[in-house]
Amino acid sequence: MIFLLRAWEWPASDHLIFLGFLGILQGIGAYCGAQAYRLAQAADVAPFEYAALPLAIFWGWAVFGDLPDQWAMIGMCLIAGEGLSVYVRKNKSRQDLPLKNH
Repeated sequence: MIFLLRAWEWPASDHLIFLGFLGILQGIGAYCGAQAYRLAQAADVAPFEYAALPLAIFWGWAVFGDLPDQWAMIGMCLIAGEGLSVYVRKNKSRQDLPLKNH
């Protein structure tokens, strides 16, 4: 609670450069993600977003020395499993469709 209620202060100038760089990278990532959804079907793009789960675990451990508890791991497995099952079902339904004659 102390973190939430403390007075705000300007970041140091070397931190501002780092934060600006992170903002630019985030903007590029958001643009690329939006373009991926615009150019491809959502069911084809969405599984790539699940890479955020292991990356979040890695960076949480590497930067903060923190690992998720069992409930968080169960939740992440449910989310990733459902996303993969949708992807597999979609690809299976594509194979079942007859080819169109052009």
